Amino acid sequence: MKSVAEILEVIKRIPGALIEQDAEEARRGSQPGIKTLWPGPEDKKHVDASGLSPEEDLSETANPIQIEEIFEIGAKIDEDRLIDAMNGSEGERIKQSVLVKGIDALGWYAPFHVKGQQWGIYVPLSGIAYMIQNVFGGLPQDIETKVLISFRAIHQHELFHFAVDYMAGQWEAVTGEPCYVSGKEKLRDKTLGYNVLEEECANGHMMRSFLGGRAILKVAGRKSALRKFISMQPEGYRDGDHKSISAFNSQCEKLVRNYLGTISAFEAPYLSAFDLMRSYPPLFPNLDWQYVPIHILNDGERMGLPADLLALFSRIEQPIVETEQFARSLAALPRNIRENWDRTRSRVKLTLHSSGMYFKRWKRTSDGEIYSLRLSNSHRVHLKRYRDSGQWSALNVGTHPQMGHG
Repeated sequence: MKSVAEILEVIKRIPGALIEQDAEEARRGSQPGIKTLWPGPEDKKHVDASGLSPEEDLSETANPIQIEEIFEIGAKIDEDRLIDAMNGSEGERIKQSVLVKGIDALGWYAPFHVKGQQWGIYVPLSGIAYMIQNVFGGLPQDIETKVLISFRAIHQHELFHFAVDYMAGQWEAVTGEPCYVSGKEKLRDKTLGYNVLEEECANGHMMRSFLGGRAILKVAGRKSALRKFISMQPEGYRDGDHKSISAFNSQCEKLVRNYLGTISAFEAPYLSAFDLMRSYPPLFPNLDWQYVPIHILNDGERMGLPADLLALFSRIEQPIVETEQFARSLAALPRNIRENWDRTRSRVKLTLHSSGMYFKRWKRTSDGEIYSLRLSNSHRVHLKRYRDSGQWSALNVGTHPQMGHG
């Protein structure tokens, strides 16, 4: 996948491809209390962090692995304050905004086609608070789970807007003509003020993002809660509950055609020779969130949400202590697996987010969380992070069945 930096290097030479930041985006991006949760690939080292030998590179398998976001919930949430805020004027203000702007009232995407701004996905804590109380409030899960699924819903909607930004940049690089900026203007509904089809597809992507994923996201009742939420949003947004992948794909392809239709000299009949879905980022619709910066707006304190509500694990900087059980199990394994562990132990200091690693939360215990890390096609290691001290330990290593992964 071409990085955004590589795309920008090409399209910045195309007249009209980039636009100056408008007043609304300047206001959004300059608010106090914004912290970057994830900087995106342009701000981190590009490393092969899988710890795998080339012939075992899991990122090259026929069934790509969806890379997960691994979050840690920070300070305790004041649930009473959150409920009071959402039942009061603050909650009503956000509700009225959702009726006009849909889920984009709870977060937004700043495109890389706009100069003079920090691009990426912005998620206010107030948006998470609204989702917790008004969308997932009736579910029996604990508050931490609701934080995670609320963030995912907002984040995945905005991630589709990145996919459109990327898609347009690809076509601009091929045709040498502006597509994104002109498309945004020409395809915007003059009354509603947004691209109706794009918001439909973005909500469709959000719904599809909850079909799979790790166990913590498979919350009973989540889809019906999201469907109800979608049904109350404005035109376009409320049409995103696609009942089949073919319906979703059809609308996504139509969106590509609409953007390309804004290029004056483009010959639409030739599009029949293209797989239009390929112009979106690779693995679409399972979008790799790592390519997009994530910014959190800390506006939730008055609603009982602490500023350090979310933390994203990106690497393990401190030494990993090997338990006696781990050392015994490792010593009994083949040499190539032991060597993979040596490489991986060094590389987790740089990044945990690699399709080869497949780093994910395995289970929660009373004193910390246990994570699974893939060493090869056949072996995994379990790491534990102790909640109070932040110390990491290697608990055990073995084959997938031995580690309880089937």
